[in-house]
Amino acid sequence: MSDEEWGVVSSFLPPKPKRGRRALSDDRSLINGILYVVTTGFRCVKCLESMDHSNCWRLLRRLQEAGVWDRIIEFPTSMR
Repeated sequence: MSDEEWGVVSSFLPPKPKRGRRALSDDRSLINGILYVVTTGFRCVKCLESMDHSNCWRLLRRLQEAGVWDRIIEFPTSMR
């Protein structure tokens, strides 16, 4: 994800939860992992060895519940 794309996407992210364990990877890496799986259909994230795939799925679920993906998709293309 480019810096410009990350600037748009990061503005939609909800605050990090105050409870629970801390993610081992930063949000940008996790989102890149999610996008990789979604765009390739590759179900195993073992190729992204530096990342804990369970963190990707936790973030994906949290963003889905918060409606973040819907807001990103509805974001006007002209403003991306």
